[in-house]
Parts: sequence; C-alpha cells; structure tokens
Amino acid sequence: MRKIYYAARSLLRSPGFTAAAVLTLGLGIGANTAVFTVVDGVILRPLPYRDSGRLVMVWDRLIKLGLEQFPVSFANYYDYLKGNQVFEDIAAFSYTDLNLEASGEAVPERLEAMAVSPNLLPLLGVNSTFDGDQDGVLLSNGSGGADMGPTMA
Repeated sequence: MRKIYYAARSLLRSPGFTAAAVLTLGLGIGANTAVFTVVDGVILRPLPYRDSGRLVMVWDRLIKLGLEQFPVSFANYYDYLKGNQVFEDIAAFSYTDLNLEASGEAVPERLEAMAVSPNLLPLLGVNSTFDGDQDGVLLSNGSGGADMGPTMA
C-alpha cells in the first residue's frame, strides 16, 4: 500500500511527466486497437460466402512484361472453364465504370460496376432469382443514390 501512495505522490509532483505518460499509453492502446480491428476484419474473419476457405483467385502471368499477377481475360476464362478438371466451378468478373442517366437530370451519376459470369452468384452461395440465361443488372444498397435499395433489373 505504501508503494502505491509513493507512486501517486511522485506522479502528482511532476504533472508534465504524468501527462506525457498517460498520452503515450493512450495513443499506444488506441493504435493497437485500430491495427487489430483491421487485421481481424481483413485477415482473421472468413469471407461471408459459403465455403469461403475453398475460394481461390486465378491470375495470369505475363513474364515478358514483368507482371506476376495479371487479370485473366474472358477468352482465357472460357478456355479454363472448358479444360477444368480441378475446381468445382469457375466464375469470372471484371470491374468497370458506368454512367447512370435518369430522365430529366442533366448530370449522369458515375457508378462502379462489375461484369460477371452467370455462375458467380451460385458459386458464392448467394440465393438469387436471377436466371443466368438472361441479361440483368444487380444493384447494391450503395448504387443509384439513397432512393434505390437492392434491386434486380
């Protein structure tokens, strides 16, 4: 008990040191918490898909250009799909940007989009009424402004 009293008295005698120590501890604990939160969300938790531990991403390599990871072209995807003897299924996707123009609005809205193969949603275990034989657009919550919810058009 005497040591705690002596430590408290020493800290009260030097408020500058006390403030610096408390600030340093607070920043250290805060930074540690932030890093752990990111690592937990990105690395430790599984992806929110069925059998997420079995999902893999396939890349092409362009050795002559010095590219170790290059997105697979749709032509190569179809070749891989025909010759597949290893994977349960293969799906493809490609990022793109689109303009959404509402009638009467002068400025179109820029949207991030993905072109996907028809089997991507079933491969991820996502239940959908979308028939892969027809064209369609799947909009997420963040698409098209606040007035649009998740929609299939």
